[in-house]
Amino acid sequence: TCVAHGGENGDIPFTLYIEHSSKSYTGTVSAEQGDADLTTVTFKDNHLKITIDTGDSNYLLTGTLADGKLSGEWSRDGEKKGAWEGKK
Repeated sequence: TCVAHGGENGDIPFTLYIEHSSKSYTGTVSAEQGDADLTTVTFKDNHLKITIDTGDSNYLLTGTLADGKLSGEWSRDGEKKGAWEGKK
């Protein structure tokens, strides 16, 4: 369960579904605006990087896992937009 801050529509709640199998990660993102597959997901040394290509826009989420919570920054189409946070 996550929330993005700093967008033109204020805070946006969203849910990340991430699965790990062998050496790869996959998943989806779900928000009021719709659902999308995660294009790429990497997680190493408590650092998360997710790219999402919705067809209309490209999103990048980067974050760090600390004390069971994720937090970081998000951008759309290469422009820094704001912060995000999430918890299991």
